[in-house]
Amino acid sequence: TNAKGAVIDELGRVLAFETRALGNELQVESIVSILAVCARQAVLASGVSWSHIIGVGVGTPGAVIDDGYVTGSGNLGWHRVPLKWMMADALGLNDTKVVVLNDADAAIHAELWVGAASRRNSAALLTLGTGVGCGIAVFGKVVTGTTSTMEGGHMIIVQNGRQCACGGRGCLEAHASATAIASDYQERTGKMHLTCAQVFTRAANGDTTAQSVIDDAAQAVAIGCVNLIRLLDPDVVILAGGVATQGNGFLHKVRKYADELKWTCLPSRHNIIVLAAAGVHTGCLGAAKAARDAISLRDNVTGLSRRRSEPSCFCFSSFFPSRLSGDEDATTTSSCTSL
Repeated sequence: TNAKGAVIDELGRVLAFETRALGNELQVESIVSILAVCARQAVLASGVSWSHIIGVGVGTPGAVIDDGYVTGSGNLGWHRVPLKWMMADALGLNDTKVVVLNDADAAIHAELWVGAASRRNSAALLTLGTGVGCGIAVFGKVVTGTTSTMEGGHMIIVQNGRQCACGGRGCLEAHASATAIASDYQERTGKMHLTCAQVFTRAANGDTTAQSVIDDAAQAVAIGCVNLIRLLDPDVVILAGGVATQGNGFLHKVRKYADELKWTCLPSRHNIIVLAAAGVHTGCLGAAKAARDAISLRDNVTGLSRRRSEPSCFCFSSFFPSRLSGDEDATTTSSCTSL
């Protein structure tokens, strides 16, 4: 589990990047403190003055309500955490400079900006990591629902299926996350303390049990993708996160199983399922884009504006339990938490 910070300019270029190990630390005060360190170090390394940091983006698991409170995160156990204001205080900033959003929403912001959904009208994204997140974009805009609790990772794909951290059963997350893959393999073999990455390695080396576990996860993801395709009719469905990035082999399996679920009244659209393309800084980039858009909109409404010649950057930091192996993680923006 690591915290990350980055400074990103308005063209989507990462000017500096910083990371810190969190270990098993999940206390919000400690996480905020480490995120602030990452943000400050990234700004220092970038050579950009804080006066030119015009926004701080924060990506987090769970629902973001009331403009900056984080709640409903089963993996973190957070309930109504005032993350926006805590990060503003930690960085010595006015809270109007801090924008908080769900980590999967940050990911799809990045894909719309510089990734697989750029120049697309609509898109759906699944982040396959420690948990499973879902971001949706319609007409080029990220949508979050009436109460900001759109949770595609918790769509039920198996009636009375595996227990999920959210308290339900049969969720996509409970059958296709990195955590679920490792747990499934351990249950089948009795071999404990293996990571998802190790299960993939065993499968590549011919372990038939590992291969079966990964096949089941791919089928679960395929069901989720087909549900999204039929419900939203998007231009593209994007797979991101550590599980998805196990090469085209996993994507091929998902597409294969999605095609097997095709109906006969309309064409199968399994080929619109693709891998994320925004790169290793997806979370940071997306939170940057969200912060830029929110702050620009606010400044336009209030009549504030920057001189065109004035440089500007966005600072980002994020915390993610590993998406795959326990050592790997994702990123968001200059204050962000994500599982």
